[in-house]
Amino acid sequence: MHQVFFGYLADLFPSRRTLFILGLVLLSLSTLFFALATTVWALLAARILQGLSTAIVHTIGYTLLTEVVGKEHLGKAMGYTREEEAEFLDTTLAIVPKNPSNITAEPRRCRASFINVRTSVDVAPTRVYAYRALLTSPRFIIALTSLFVVNNIANGFDSTLVPFVQDAFDMPASRVALLFLALAIPMLLAPLSGWLADHHGPRLPVLAGTVVAIPSLGLLSMVSRATAMPLLKMIMVLVFVGLAFALAMGPLGVEAISAVHEIEGQSAPDAFGAHGILARAIGLMNTIVAGGGLLGPLYAGFVRVAVGWKGLELLNAGLCAGILVLTLLNGRGLTEGQNEGTAV
Repeated sequence: MHQVFFGYLADLFPSRRTLFILGLVLLSLSTLFFALATTVWALLAARILQGLSTAIVHTIGYTLLTEVVGKEHLGKAMGYTREEEAEFLDTTLAIVPKNPSNITAEPRRCRASFINVRTSVDVAPTRVYAYRALLTSPRFIIALTSLFVVNNIANGFDSTLVPFVQDAFDMPASRVALLFLALAIPMLLAPLSGWLADHHGPRLPVLAGTVVAIPSLGLLSMVSRATAMPLLKMIMVLVFVGLAFALAMGPLGVEAISAVHEIEGQSAPDAFGAHGILARAIGLMNTIVAGGGLLGPLYAGFVRVAVGWKGLELLNAGLCAGILVLTLLNGRGLTEGQNEGTAV
């Protein structure tokens, strides 16, 4: 939740780069504090400081990265950063310009969108209504909802994959943990998905990701002890599930940021202040992603206990089908909007 606050602060503060460097300093000091702590209370205080400083670095770093790379490379940047957060920090440090005045808050539009919504928000020239503009934008809300669902499903494997395989195949946890490599390795293709979003819009990779995810999760629900070579088949299916996540996550972030640029473009100049609302939007987006990471294991664990592994994976496939339907419906309307010459 602190990312929402620091996003708000970053849009109001004169220099985002100063806040970003301050966050890095605080993160370094809190990590040192954690390493030297000798009591439980000192460890707790260090972890709280680490959380606050990470929220600063995460939110403002993403904002700077988004502004610097521009619309031409936004998808690829999202692919790299969603693939590995540590790489994101190094990349941001390398590309932040020495002169922060070179960073423009002027709205940019992505090449295409899969959301068929013209975001018309009448906003007075004041910062007070920024969150209302974001939270009443159907395009922004749909992108964030899809991001939450995908992250919720992806993180749900943390609490269910190991106990399911242990119960079904009597495997030790150390060997089961290797199955997570099948999910993780396809994430190396996330930059390719971002490249597709940069050149063809986010709709194509999101469609591809959901089309791959639905049958893959359905097949995953059928794996059992009675299946011939069950572990080999599970590994193969998990690779496709990981590929689906790699295809969809980055482009969904691109779509959310594109919605922000659209809101800014349809508002009066400086309606949201000199920096616009990008940092606030990214704060909300990162909070949604973190919420999926927090609630995903709880959701998956409870559902598996209630209806079993098969029921859980069929429900996940149904959730992905919901994203697919939204993408298809809004994609048809997008074509109509473009034919009318409307910038979406």
